[in-house]
Amino acid sequence: MKTRYKIILVVLILCFLGGIAVWLYDECKIDSFEIDGIEMQTDGRMMYTPDDIRDKLGRGGLNELAPVIYFNSKFKKHVTIPFIDSYSVELKGLSGIKVHLYPSAIIGCTKFMGYYMYFDGDGMVVDSSLSLIEGIPVVGGLHCDSIVLYEEMPVSNKGIFNEIKALTMKIEKYKLPVLGFDFDDNHQVTLVMKNGSEIFLGRKDNYDTELAVLNSLLKSYSVKSYIDLSRYDGSKASIVASPMEDEEAGNPDEPLQQEEEGTEGEMEENVTDTGESDENVTDNETAVENEQ
Repeated sequence: MKTRYKIILVVLILCFLGGIAVWLYDECKIDSFEIDGIEMQTDGRMMYTPDDIRDKLGRGGLNELAPVIYFNSKFKKHVTIPFIDSYSVELKGLSGIKVHLYPSAIIGCTKFMGYYMYFDGDGMVVDSSLSLIEGIPVVGGLHCDSIVLYEEMPVSNKGIFNEIKALTMKIEKYKLPVLGFDFDDNHQVTLVMKNGSEIFLGRKDNYDTELAVLNSLLKSYSVKSYIDLSRYDGSKASIVASPMEDEEAGNPDEPLQQEEEGTEGEMEENVTDTGESDENVTDNETAVENEQ
């Protein structure tokens, strides 16, 4: 008789615990899932939706419970999410989750087929736009045959993105009015300033010394100039500078091919103008002969 009561008691306890478990599962099942930290892309799209992030963090089984997602984020290795540097999970009540996403920073962009393709420090293309975002440097000389959104840029030298990141950080630190920079075939760097001036830095392990004095140096030149800092050693004598008009006559180390093409176009126009002048001279000579 006592054994029967014990069995009944155990069954009741198990039923009670089972009921609590079912109640907890129902109460803790995610019914609110939010994300923040992902801004709207320039074409109006979101890089990730809440459903995308929930898929990344896991679905099914215990992953349907908000506290499980929360504790996994605290005590387990974070899952890898492309273009996201890190994330944190906030528990909102028993059934609410808010994921704070910290995107990888955009360090530059390159012009490709009429679009500005924006990339992060790993060389992943994170956005594209027909317009240039203020403050993002335009990088030339990457030599990509194709660029695909949300994929890694196919460059031969992967380490170039570390150099771009370092340059971008220094440009921001010193608040330099840089529009972009260009790598030539010898991996030498030329900065293009917003006023059109070009600063040739050459190829070095770092450019801290040159960039630290660049703002004060630019104030010394009132016209658009080509400034060679490749041999800068802290002295004025190591700075070579001249107006851009002089440099357009021919600089063998000029890495900015786009401007060279513009110069050739101007030369062609000058040739056409000269031809028209010759025709006018011939007409004048004919007129004089007729009068005679």
